[in-house]
Amino acid sequence: MRDPNRIKRILEKIAILWQNEADLRFGQFIQNIFGSTVKDQPIYFKEDDEVEKILDYLLTIKKKHDME
Repeated sequence: MRDPNRIKRILEKIAILWQNEADLRFGQFIQNIFGSTVKDQPIYFKEDDEVEKILDYLLTIKKKHDME
């Protein structure tokens, strides 16, 4: 069984990233993230831990950018 706590954790990360792109609709935002970041296979086939790693990577980039 998958960890139910992952849902809130992943959604919180999405919220942080999406707030920077508030003019985008949700579908646009998701397509921009996973269409440009995930080249090897569609997001449909990604496990949640893989998606979370991508979000963590993007949050790291955001933090570095915010510090500049």
